[in-house]
This record gives sequence, C-alpha cells and structure tokens, in this order.
Amino acid sequence: MMILKLVLGLALIWFILTFLLVIHEYGHAWVMRRLGMRVDKVVIGAGPLLFATAQEEIRLLPFIGMAISDDYAKASVRDRAIAAAAGPASSLLLGLLLLLANWIVPSWATLIAAKGSFLLAAINMIPLPPFDGFTVVEAFLARRGVQINEGQRRQLFTIGIGTMVVLTLVL
Repeated sequence: MMILKLVLGLALIWFILTFLLVIHEYGHAWVMRRLGMRVDKVVIGAGPLLFATAQEEIRLLPFIGMAISDDYAKASVRDRAIAAAAGPASSLLLGLLLLLANWIVPSWATLIAAKGSFLLAAINMIPLPPFDGFTVVEAFLARRGVQINEGQRRQLFTIGIGTMVVLTLVL
C-alpha cells in the first residue's frame, strides 16, 4: 500500500510539473502566433520521448520546455521580448488562478501547483541565457544601444545560476 501511494504521489507531481510547463510554453506559442511568428514545435520536458505529434513533444523529465520557431530569430527585438515575457506571464496568471482555486477548495496539490507556477515564472525572468528574462533585458538594452558580448553572457549565466539556487531554496 505504501509503494502504491508513493507511485501515485510521484505521478501526481509529474502531471503537475508537466501541466505547469504546458501552460508556460503555450503562453509563448500563443503570443508568438499573435505576433505573426509560425510556431514549429512545442517541446515539454527532456529525456525519453513519451508522446509526439508533428507540432508537440512530451518527454519524461518535465524540467525544461521550448516553443520553437524559425521566425523567432527573424522577429524584431521588441517582438522577441514580448514573446519571451508571455511564458512567465502565463505562469504568473496560472499561479494566481490556482491560489484562488485553493482558497475556494483547499488542496495540497493545488497549493503545490500554485507555488510551482510562481517559481517557474520567477526563474524564467532571471536575466541569464537561455531563460526568458535574458531576452527581455537584452531587448531593453538593445533599444538603448547596449550590446552584450560573450564574456558578459558568461558572467550573467554564473550570476543567474546562483540566483536560481537562492530562489529555489527560498520559494
């Protein structure tokens, strides 16, 4: 009985993480389409492939995700920043909706999903490559004539990893 509960608990956590990533990545995809970019594929997770269509993939480990578009690289800096910010904005909105749902009908799973959604939004706004926050900051700086070189990218990456560890421990 204990093993069954453990397996069911792990399965629920997998579904929650996958759901959070789906909402986040489709937030990117939805805005990309509204901005005229074709979305080639949405990938949820890493590792072994569990499910795939021509435009979606779901993989075993739900820790990363991507909305892939060849048009993204050709888009303006402004449109890339808007599309990048859409994922964290979707995660933030989902977190608020989940908190409301938890207030109406309290559930540990809903509360964990809400916190996970806020954490996903926060981590993705860290200004380090390849996270969404870096694209937003880079667009802001580019509008002011500031370009970021590879050495600076490496420094941002190091600082961002430290920030991500602190946020993960605090949240």
